[in-house]
Amino acid sequence: MQRTRRAGIVRSLSVAVVAALALPASAQAHHTAVPIVALDYRNRIDPGGARLAGVHASLADAGRRLRLRVDPGRAVVVLGYLGEPFLRFAPTEVMVADRSPTAQSLGLARPAGTPRSAPTDRAARWAALVSGHELTWADARVWAPASALRNRGTVTWSVPLVVDGRRAQVTGELTRAARPALWPWLVLGLVGLAAAGVAARRRPWPAAIGLALSASAATLAALAGFALAGFALPPERWLLFAAELTLVAGGAAALRRSRLRLAAVSVLAAFAVVQALSELGGVFRHGVVVSALPASAVRATAALGLGCGLGAAALVFVATSPAGAARAPDRFPATSRRRPRHVQRS
Repeated sequence: MQRTRRAGIVRSLSVAVVAALALPASAQAHHTAVPIVALDYRNRIDPGGARLAGVHASLADAGRRLRLRVDPGRAVVVLGYLGEPFLRFAPTEVMVADRSPTAQSLGLARPAGTPRSAPTDRAARWAALVSGHELTWADARVWAPASALRNRGTVTWSVPLVVDGRRAQVTGELTRAARPALWPWLVLGLVGLAAAGVAARRRPWPAAIGLALSASAATLAALAGFALAGFALPPERWLLFAAELTLVAGGAAALRRSRLRLAAVSVLAAFAVVQALSELGGVFRHGVVVSALPASAVRATAALGLGCGLGAAALVFVATSPAGAARAPDRFPATSRRRPRHVQRS
């Protein structure tokens, strides 16, 4: 009776896992702790354009934002999309032109109605934006949407400046990266399923525990690489990443208790597979992986997480089936070994 009830609980958990796997990646993306995992283009700054006297340009957030640092004593004005004065690096702060259409479109200035023509430097009203000599912003000239790039192999860009009264510019280049081959990672993912197939007839339950732990460890390694990739993550993203760590740690700790092992394996397997299909799936479709780990290492951990997670989920079904329980009843985790109530201890 207890074994039948146990099997019913695990089957219900497994059905929930399968339902979660059926969700599309787009429905899962906004629940993940990492804002972006892979891109189609690499972005770089032209070394000649970055060596402006007293002006230091770099890229942030996977090349999608421009960072400008100006040495004290240099007068630098960044021109906007319409050629209007947009940003000014003053001796002690960075200022924004509140009438600039560029500043208003980027949310750096309060919308006050778009002027009919680009304001001149005299018409610009400057307001303090940040203190210091450095600013990072998402300039559309640095990173265009995929629809604008149109799958071109190379796209050059430039941001005009006025340095000490002289025109200058920061230039760069977007280069399309080829999509990676899929078959090596499919083969690696099949390792977990192959291990599950071998263990299904002999030791399904110990193998399910091992595969679930391996899957969750591989998934956490991939997520940690994304979190440490240099993104400016907001506090809620770090809280979500901490929740994912807590989920895996709690599941691993629950494996030590026989009553919770079935649920723990199901949760760990579901976590790894759902993350691999939703968040990590992009690393197999895009050429640039945004991670502190090498691209091959991220793809390997994603493939192992998916394969081992699916293998663990399959072994849960095998271990809880009547045939599996009959083959290895002593290896199946017992929820309780209590004595019947009518039996009294001597």
